[in-house]
Amino acid sequence: MEETLPSLALYGLLNKDEELLQRLTAALRTHMEFMLPDGGWDNSWGTRNYKWTW
Repeated sequence: MEETLPSLALYGLLNKDEELLQRLTAALRTHMEFMLPDGGWDNSWGTRNYKWTW
């Protein structure tokens, strides 16, 4: 989230790719559910996931 989607958004803006920007807007809105009120990210799954991959 912190690198890929913003980079794709910049690409879409620079290339005026409206379809890409619409898809990214939808993806970013979905990811906003994981943003905490203080601007941090709820990455509880990411920090616990490694324990269950064994």
